[in-house]
Amino acid sequence: MKNKIYTLVVGIMLIITGIGLSLDVLNIYDFRFLLDGWWTLFIIIPSIIGIIFNGPRWLYVISLTIGVLLFLTSRGIIGYEQLIALVIPIAIIFVGVFLIKYAIGKNNNSNNIPNNYDNGNVVVVNDDNNKND
Repeated sequence: MKNKIYTLVVGIMLIITGIGLSLDVLNIYDFRFLLDGWWTLFIIIPSIIGIIFNGPRWLYVISLTIGVLLFLTSRGIIGYEQLIALVIPIAIIFVGVFLIKYAIGKNNNSNNIPNNYDNGNVVVVNDDNNKND
């Protein structure tokens, strides 16, 4: 179901873009004036859909970050020099988040269950009380 919605949204985006560009080529409608950097939406929207349906996986978060940075650059909000300068700080932030997630995930490991439990039922490992001496 998730994959169908994702594919449907991307397909609709491609159809709208193709129609808009066709109308622009035929001088019927000026499609390019709508939004500088509109092409970055092909990175941003699938990333957001992936995060919504699959959770914040690294691929989606990194592609969303790249898409937003490219969108801000194409709109003139940040310059290309700033974009290049932001790569290292953002990479450091991602590494920090990864380390925190790894440390938290390592402590919540389900392998810390004692060996004398099996599916919630107590399994007797050593029964000294039932010895017939």
